[in-house]
Amino acid sequence: MIGWGCLERGDRMTCIAGLKHGGKLYMGADSLVSNAVACSLQEWPKVFHNGPLMIGYASSNRMGQILQHCLEVPEVDWENLDRYMADDLSRAVREALRDNGWIYTDCDRESGGVFLVGIGGRLFEAQDEFSFLEPSHGYAAIGTGGQVAMGALFATADCDLDPTARVRAALLAAQEFTPYVREPFVIEIQDAPTLTAQVRLVAE
Repeated sequence: MIGWGCLERGDRMTCIAGLKHGGKLYMGADSLVSNAVACSLQEWPKVFHNGPLMIGYASSNRMGQILQHCLEVPEVDWENLDRYMADDLSRAVREALRDNGWIYTDCDRESGGVFLVGIGGRLFEAQDEFSFLEPSHGYAAIGTGGQVAMGALFATADCDLDPTARVRAALLAAQEFTPYVREPFVIEIQDAPTLTAQVRLVAE
C-alpha cells in the first residue's frame, strides 16, 4: 500500500481558489490527494470553517486537519484586523502546528504550510513562515494548480459570471492543465459580518 505521508512536504496536490465579491468571500477546492506515483479522491474537504475563519489549505492533509480541528482561533480584534492576523492568529497557527507535530525547523527557523484565510470580508494568503498576504486584486489561488487558477480568475474579472461560477472556472482550468487537480469541487461561501456585528463582537 502506498502511504500518503510522502506528499506531506511536497507540492504535488490540489488547487484552492478564493475570491472577494459583494462583501462575501467564495473559496473552492478540488478533492484529489496525490504524490509522484499515485492519487486518490477524498471525502475530507480542503475548504472549511473554523469559527470566524474560512480556510482552504494546500501543502499537507495533516496540516489541514490541525487547522480545522486543533487550532483554537483567538478572539478576533475587529478594530485592528491587520495586527490580529500578524500577531494573534499567526502565533496560534504556529503553536497548533507545533503542538500536533507538524512543523519544520531549519537553522532555528520554523515553517509550516500554505493556506487561504477568509475573515471579515477580507481574503488572506498564509505563507509557510507564518506571515499573511492580502492580494489587492481580491482573489488568490494556491497549490499545484494555483497559477493556472490565477490566470482564469484574471481572465473572468470582466465577465458576466457570478462569483461561484468564477471559482469553479478557475478550478476547472487547473484540472485541465495540471495533473494533480480533480473534481468533485467543494465551494464554500462566507458572509462578512456587518459593521454593527463587528462592533458588537468587539464589545463582547
